[in-house]
Amino acid sequence: MKKNLILSAALVVSAGLALGQGNVSNVTSTGADHDAYVTQTGLTNQADIIQSGTSNYGYQYQNGTSNEALIEQAGADNGAYQNQWGTTNHARVNQLSAASGNNASQYQNGTSNSAYAVHYVTNNVSGQGQFGNENVAYADLWGNLNYSSQGQSGNSNNVRSFVTGDENRASQSQMGNDNDANVEQTGDHNLSVQYQEGSLNEAVAQQGVFTSLTEAFSNEAQQYQFGTSNSATINQLGESNYGEQLQGINRAYNDTGDYFWYEYDDTPTADNVALINQDGIDNEALQAQHGEGGNVATTNQTGSLNEASTEQFGSLHNSTITQTGTGNFAHVVQNN
Repeated sequence: MKKNLILSAALVVSAGLALGQGNVSNVTSTGADHDAYVTQTGLTNQADIIQSGTSNYGYQYQNGTSNEALIEQAGADNGAYQNQWGTTNHARVNQLSAASGNNASQYQNGTSNSAYAVHYVTNNVSGQGQFGNENVAYADLWGNLNYSSQGQSGNSNNVRSFVTGDENRASQSQMGNDNDANVEQTGDHNLSVQYQEGSLNEAVAQQGVFTSLTEAFSNEAQQYQFGTSNSATINQLGESNYGEQLQGINRAYNDTGDYFWYEYDDTPTADNVALINQDGIDNEALQAQHGEGGNVATTNQTGSLNEASTEQFGSLHNSTITQTGTGNFAHVVQNN
């Protein structure tokens, strides 16, 4: 079906191309297979696209300072795409109805920008990419089988993902220094992957709700860091969860599917801190630190039938494993 471009006659100019400052564009459509485009250049502009129905698409492009973009969609199989260049811009996507198959993409290039995306129900995809310093990206996903991908390049950035439901995946990647990454997942069979390269970065992953003692089953959290003075923390509450932290080292796979360790020779790794807290039974924790020295690894496990493994290569490292319960296993390797 040929898609229709929904633009009010009174808003053709502002919904198509706006130049200057203080402009406001509102585009509203109801039904199926609609496309809406908004382009604005300048200062303090505002663009809103409101769509109700299925297979609708909203596109927003803003270049300048202190601009705001909003796409709100109710229905299934919709797409929201936002692109902003400049400083102190804000982008928000709301896909809130009880529908599935929605897709959102937010891209920002500049300084002190913020992106926020909210998705409900199942099979939704959220992508956020930011280039520059002091940017913030938030994603909220409610339901099952959702996927959130967040990437940042620059310094002093902040990325957060809040996921409620089962079989969801959250992926975060940061390149630069003094960045912060946070994932919170409530539900079962979820996966969290965090990657940071640089110095003075912090990554935190939490699966299960410790304040209300809501347990999570069969979740997996992975954290990878390259650089110096980084911090990684995994908190898991429940049963059959897996936590993995690799600092200064990563995996590569051969043709048969077996993996081997490899290091980044051009990225010195030292003085990092890794912490895994697991409360429950049949959990597994793996920590591996390779680098020039001064790394600290700590695993705390409360419950039974848990397993903890720590591997440190280099000098002046410190490893602590604490287990409370029965039938637990601990293994530590330290090698210069």
